Amino acid sequence: TRPVQYEQAGQNGKTDIFCPMYFDYKWCEEYSRGDNPRPLIQCEYAHVMGNSMGGFKEYWDLVRKYPKYQGGYIWDFVDQGLRDTSRITGREIFTYGGDYGRYPASDYNFNCNGIIAPDRRLNPHAYEVQYYYQNAWVEDKGISDGRIEVYNENFFKTLDDLILEATIVRHCGEDTSAVVTIDISGIAPQARRQIESASLRDKLAEIMGTCARSEIVVNFAFRTREAAPLVDKG
Repeated sequence: TRPVQYEQAGQNGKTDIFCPMYFDYKWCEEYSRGDNPRPLIQCEYAHVMGNSMGGFKEYWDLVRKYPKYQGGYIWDFVDQGLRDTSRITGREIFTYGGDYGRYPASDYNFNCNGIIAPDRRLNPHAYEVQYYYQNAWVEDKGISDGRIEVYNENFFKTLDDLILEATIVRHCGEDTSAVVTIDISGIAPQARRQIESASLRDKLAEIMGTCARSEIVVNFAFRTREAAPLVDKG
């Protein structure tokens, strides 16, 4: 009853999952459109070292387009640095690689290549991963009239545990902002709902009327109603 995955088996060996390493976009799409029934789950497909994750969107565009392409694994979860004190500044740092000699066993800047830092703070590229892993989405359907579409990408749960906030930011001399809350309860798994929010429409009209030539941005955020395991309220 347990699926078996073995990278070296390739596409037709004794494996239930086709699990290559670093298949590029073209190969992923060709496989996803082909006849092999095995799901594609890459055993490694993103290397989060340094200023990374710039090509993550293209992979997830394909994951969302083809049901057979079911994602992959990121190398890796946490920076493998050691807590130490800088000999130059005296400040606490996380050491790795070349900090231990010209020819270290860990190959210079290895192994600080995680989504999170050694002390579990989020690295900048963690926010890129977070964005493309989210399961709730907003699409503009005429936002000046307060019209949006919300998509629940979850397979088994509604969005009842979330609140949708629209923050309207105006850049006109001194920046100002306003927050509108939009009800998204009752949206079933894998369902879309078009919403017309009078509050969003009216607040946008009010702000646009005070400084019509300025840049106005609407940022949407899904916030949790209550705390959950690993997730704070809000």
